[in-house]
Amino acid sequence: ADIYKQVMTNLNWGPDNLPEGLIAHYSCEKPDGLFIFDVWETGDDWQRFAEEVLGAAIGAATGGSGPRPEPRIFPLVGEEQR
Repeated sequence: ADIYKQVMTNLNWGPDNLPEGLIAHYSCEKPDGLFIFDVWETGDDWQRFAEEVLGAAIGAATGGSGPRPEPRIFPLVGEEQR
């Protein structure tokens, strides 16, 4: 959780500073770590963000020895919101 918090600080996200294509970002704690769930407009948007921004944010938070994201991409088939 500490590395996640530092990565988020490094990303400096805010209402006017979100990556292109990001729709929603969630994170939750699990017994063995964190689960992070994003919704992106396209897989290409995610890939561009991961290569151009996220890797550097993780590297800065971990001194270059942090875990690499292991994305699993699933197309949405439905969505409901309140």
